[in-house]
Amino acid sequence: GFIAQNCIVPGLSTLLANLFIKKSQVEHKTGTWLDVYQDGMSQEIFTEFLSDSFVGMTFPTVCELCYIKLKLLLIAIQYCTGNESVSILINPDSSILIQQQTLGFFIARKRTLVQRANIYCTECHYDIFDVRRIKKCACKKMLTKEKVFYDIKRMQSFGVLPKQSSSTDKGSSTEK
Repeated sequence: GFIAQNCIVPGLSTLLANLFIKKSQVEHKTGTWLDVYQDGMSQEIFTEFLSDSFVGMTFPTVCELCYIKLKLLLIAIQYCTGNESVSILINPDSSILIQQQTLGFFIARKRTLVQRANIYCTECHYDIFDVRRIKKCACKKMLTKEKVFYDIKRMQSFGVLPKQSSSTDKGSSTEK
C-alpha cells in the first residue's frame, strides 16, 4: 500500500511521514534545499472551523485567501452532504462550496496560527495585511447558545466528546 502509492506519487511517503512525525526546527540557515526541508518538517496538521465569512465560497478560493491573506495552508475540509454523511475532502475542486461549520485541515507550525481561519471576517479584515492584527471583531458576536453549540461541535470533532444524536442540533429547542 504505502510503498505502492509512493511509486505512483513520488515523495508521498516522505510527505506523510514528515506530517505525522514532528521534528523541532533546527537553525542552519545555509540557504540550501535542506533548510526548506527542515522548515517543512517542523509543521503539523491542525483542524479549525472555518469562519462564516467563507460560507458559499469555493474551496480553491478559500485556499487562496487563506494562503495569501492569513498565511495558512488549507489542504482539506470535512464536508457534510445532504444525507448527513461526512467526508474528508483533500483539495476538492471548485464544485465544492464551503458550508457553515466546515472543519478545515491546515498545515502550520502552531495551533494558534490556525485559529485565524475561524475569526477572519471579510467586512472587518479586508484591509489588514499584517496577520498579527487579525483579531476577533465586534461584528462577529455570537449568542451564548450558538457559542456553546460550536464549542460542543468542536469537541466532538476532536474526539473529546462523543457524537450525540440529532436532538442536539442547532435548530432543536427544549423550551415549551
